[in-house]
Formats: sequence, C-alpha cells, structure tokens
Amino acid sequence: MFSRELLLKQTEHKIEWNKYYPLVAADKPIKIKEVDLRNCLKFANDSAPTTNYSGRNQTDMLKITRQALFGKIAEFGVYNSTLFNGFSKPDLAVYKGVDKSWESDLSNKKFKLAVKSWSSTQSKTVMSWVFQWKDLSGGGNDSEMFLKGSNEIICCTLVDYTEMITQVVSVFTVAEAVENKWFQEPVKESLKGIKKCIYYDWISSAKSNKIPTISDKAKELLGIKRGRDYKIETNL
Repeated sequence: MFSRELLLKQTEHKIEWNKYYPLVAADKPIKIKEVDLRNCLKFANDSAPTTNYSGRNQTDMLKITRQALFGKIAEFGVYNSTLFNGFSKPDLAVYKGVDKSWESDLSNKKFKLAVKSWSSTQSKTVMSWVFQWKDLSGGGNDSEMFLKGSNEIICCTLVDYTEMITQVVSVFTVAEAVENKWFQEPVKESLKGIKKCIYYDWISSAKSNKIPTISDKAKELLGIKRGRDYKIETNL
C-alpha cells in the first residue's frame, strides 16, 4: 500500500504550458473535497493490486496506483461539476479480473459518461488522454468503441494534485471523435498499436477539425446552452 504522501508527491518536472495556446477548458476548476480524496486514495490502493496490465506494457505498480487515484478523483470532480446534473455517484467498488471493463464511469437515465483524467505524473511534456485499444495478446475491451462510435459522452479532465482541483477540459461524444479522427496514435513507441490518444493541442489549436471544449452534440445531450470557455490555471 502506497502512502498518501508518495501518491501525491509533486513531480520534479514542470509542464511546458507555453506549448499550448490558448489554455482553455469547458468548466471552471472544482476543488477536491477531503472526504472524496480519502475515498479515492483507499480505492486506488485497493484496486491497483487486482489489475494486471502486463499485456499492456504497464508493470509499474506505483504508476498504476496513481492512475487509479487520479482517475477516481476526476470522476468526483465531474460529478460535482454543474455541467453534469443527475449523474450517478462514482463507483468505489473494487472489481477483479473478468469483472473489469470499459463500462462508463458515470451515467444517468438517458446516457453514459466516460471520464478520462490527466495529471503531470502521467507525462513529462504531453497533455493527453489515453484509451485502451488492445493488449499485446490481441485482446482489449475498448476497440469496438473506436470502430463504430456511439453517442456515449467522453469527458477529458485535468487533475491538479498540487492545488487539489479537477477541471473539465473537453466534452464530446464517441461518435464525433471517430468521425473527425480525433483519436490519435500515442507518441510513445511502446504504446503504439495498444493505445489511442486525445491530445490537448487538438483542442487548443487552430486545426479545422479541432476538438471543441464542449461539442454541439454534447451540449444537446446534456442540455447545455452556454458556450463560454474557462481558463486553465495550474502550477503543474
């Protein structure tokens, strides 16, 4: 079991934020509640040992535990965001083996929401959100999503563990991401063919098919009328 201090230890590197302009997000920063943080820490330590990622080129238990921690923190941030009313509370149950899946993190009576997180512990230079394509044995339970798409909503978030905030960066549907080819190959060679990525510079750039902070379809499904962007303010 990893300590709170180790899991939340600030990394030695800083993100090169000048790579990204403008620094935009879909919602204002959301403060992480202490009770939610304690629950997330327990969940991460309990769930990481049940996860076998050797077929996905992932064997670092500290890294796997941090991924579980920041992923669950992001879910609580989204749950507390005013963008997503009426969604289920994050699931803190620990699943093993075949019970694990790409099932959506949050849901309401109409549709499902998949929450993806990013923090500076996951990359030294690149802000991105990673999706499982397949493992080294040819398996993997995300691939159908990439092939046909759906109106399932993806929510990309930034977890700033130094300031204890979560920020919703971009919200769009799987179908839109597939149609517009927003899913990209990873920069890291060892993950190519195994993962697919959404890169922040596709959100902040002037590309003709740039990823919106909140897509039109997501606005329609969520009943969002406003279109303003928020600044990303972080010390990462």
